[in-house]
Amino acid sequence: MREIKLELFDLFAEIDDAVVEMIKMPQLGETVSDPQRLLKLVKVRHYLTTFTRNFMIQFFYAHGVVLKGFYPERLDEIKKKRLRRKPSQMIGLLAEYMHIDNDVVGNPYVRASEDLKELYCTFLPKLFKVFRAEGSHAITNYKEVISRSESISTSIARNCAL
Repeated sequence: MREIKLELFDLFAEIDDAVVEMIKMPQLGETVSDPQRLLKLVKVRHYLTTFTRNFMIQFFYAHGVVLKGFYPERLDEIKKKRLRRKPSQMIGLLAEYMHIDNDVVGNPYVRASEDLKELYCTFLPKLFKVFRAEGSHAITNYKEVISRSESISTSIARNCAL
C-alpha cells in the first residue's frame, strides 16, 4: 500500500460542527461542566488523533517505514533508517506530533481544549503543507489526497478564524 486512504478524510465530516464548538470552549484551566459539550470534546479528540495517526502511519509506510507507535524511540529509529528519499520535513513533524499527541491523549479527562485547537488549527495545516512537498514520489493517490486536504484546509481556516 503506497497510498493514503481517502476514507480518513471522512472523519472531518463527522466532527465539523463539534470542532466549531471546541474552538469556542473555555481556555486552559477552565472546565466544561456540560456533559454534552464534554462528549463532543472527547469525540473531536478521538477523530483528530485517529486521522493524524493513520495519515502519518500510511505516509511513512509508503516510504518503507513501519511506524509502530508514537514514541521517541521510534523517531530515533526512523532518523537512523536508510531511505532512498528521506522525508525529513515529515520526520520533523512526527517529532512535533509526538509532543502534541502526548498532551492530547496523555490525559483524556482534561477538559480544556487548547491542545486540540493546536492540533486542528496549527498542526494539521502544517501536515498538509509538508505532505504536498514530500508525498508526490511515494504516494500513488497523491493528487486525490491533495484535493481532499485542500478542502479540509479551507474548513480549518474558516473554523479557526472564528
